[in-house]
Amino acid sequence: MKRYTSMLVLTFLGALTAWSVFGQTKSTTGGSHDSSNQGANYSVRTLPLPDNNAGNVSMDYIAYDPSTNSVWVPGGNTGAVDVVDVATDKVRQIPGFPTKEVETSAGKRVFGPNAVSIGANARGIEALRSWLDGFWDEALLAFKETAERQTAKERKQ
Repeated sequence: MKRYTSMLVLTFLGALTAWSVFGQTKSTTGGSHDSSNQGANYSVRTLPLPDNNAGNVSMDYIAYDPSTNSVWVPGGNTGAVDVVDVATDKVRQIPGFPTKEVETSAGKRVFGPNAVSIGANARGIEALRSWLDGFWDEALLAFKETAERQTAKERKQ
């Protein structure tokens, strides 16, 4: 029985490893953002963002979405989030976020959206799910066949 438990644990660990590798492969299909490719070609450039008459755009955290090849930029004091298409440098603005003017030791400041978070790509998750279903079907079938062979061998003895 120890042998079967070990086999099941190894199968699980193999699936977990494959899932992490497969998941990373799926998430890096967009181009040079692959963190394992340290020699990737990329460029840094300055783009003007709409300031909505604020005079400047204050920002904190930005995020890159590999599924859309876009950089999301929350413009805190503008009450908007700017979405930059990396391939074309076109900026699309999502307005309407609340802002609040706050008195600080440095004077009055306007605060608004200051961070973004990228969710999971539904197509990538579905592809991973399909692959894992197939993997588990094969792994469980192999486990079943091995267990049946071992049981048959023990009955003969």
